Amino acid sequence: MPDLRSLWADPSAREPRRGWLHRAPVPPPPPPQDERPPPRRSPLQLALVAFAALAALLLAGAAGAFVTRQDVPRSKPVRIAKAGLSIGAIYTAIAPAVVQVHTSRGSGSGFVVQDDGSIVTSAHVVRGASHIRVVFDDAGDPIPARILGTDPSTDLAVLKIDPAKAPRLRPIPLGDSDKLAVGDPVIGISYPLGLDRTAASSIVSGFAREVTAAGGFSTDKVIQTNAPSTRAAAGGPLLNAKGLVVGVNVPIVPTGTAGATGVGFAVPASTVREVVTQLILGQNVERPFLGVETVATPAGDGALVVRLAPNGPAYNAGLQSAADTPSGKGDVIVGIGPTPISSPDDVITAIAAHRPGDSVSLLVVRDNQRVTFDATLGTRGP
Repeated sequence: MPDLRSLWADPSAREPRRGWLHRAPVPPPPPPQDERPPPRRSPLQLALVAFAALAALLLAGAAGAFVTRQDVPRSKPVRIAKAGLSIGAIYTAIAPAVVQVHTSRGSGSGFVVQDDGSIVTSAHVVRGASHIRVVFDDAGDPIPARILGTDPSTDLAVLKIDPAKAPRLRPIPLGDSDKLAVGDPVIGISYPLGLDRTAASSIVSGFAREVTAAGGFSTDKVIQTNAPSTRAAAGGPLLNAKGLVVGVNVPIVPTGTAGATGVGFAVPASTVREVVTQLILGQNVERPFLGVETVATPAGDGALVVRLAPNGPAYNAGLQSAADTPSGKGDVIVGIGPTPISSPDDVITAIAAHRPGDSVSLLVVRDNQRVTFDATLGTRGP
């Protein structure tokens, strides 16, 4: 079979080459070689060479066994930060930290994030459950767990188990999800549909905003993959090629769609790090709230306000929506503070950079006039 790697090599490798249209020159004949046969080795020399080769193979096998079987200390997370590892190598290293979550309402997945027994899972998996247990390995004993905190907006929750009742805890470190790009390989490990622990490989196929998590809660930034997500797989880690967590799988669909086939979503590690830290500390996760629903303008020069939350910050500041004006022409937000706004995504990003209680200036276009309003951000509920 021909080597096709040049098809996706650097651009210079894809330049048209027409040399094959011409007959290649006939190479000159090789210089004469010494036809005397090589000296024959004695039986003793052959035995020594065979013994040396066997010894090298045995040493290599022993070294490989040591590398793959060494235990990771309980106080240290799993570390396999080496690019290009196989899926099997990543699965072998990470699998002991992935757990199955059983509740009175169903099951899901989760993973160890600290060696004190803190486990990340999905909020909808444990919501309303009268009892929760986690299982290490496919046939381990159930271990009681309690909820440290939940954040329905991101569908994240943190459980706590007694580390003395668990096998050696091996936390999985979080990676940098902001460095992900479309096409990057990712691996999900979970317990789908209550089956044994499973690995699924896919790629990052996009990044989505304005999506709805299980139970109707919305979140504004997720990783999209080409592997379908299920409720039972929710809470399992999404890993990059170095075996670092870059997301937590959640069963969510884009706003305005009835569902998605062959598509999976994950809350990015940047959000997980922020939310889980607050939940472990026993803090409530609070997010700023402007109270507007916007759509893109035909010219892409702002975010058209189509609906306002009653008595919300934007409503109280004096903004008008398309639904509230007789002409159906709402305000177009073109700036929030020093940040120019050209799309609804820009509104989300600009507001997310603030905290509840912050005062922001809203530059809007109304009747072809630019007007500024001051709004005090509220707290977004679940």
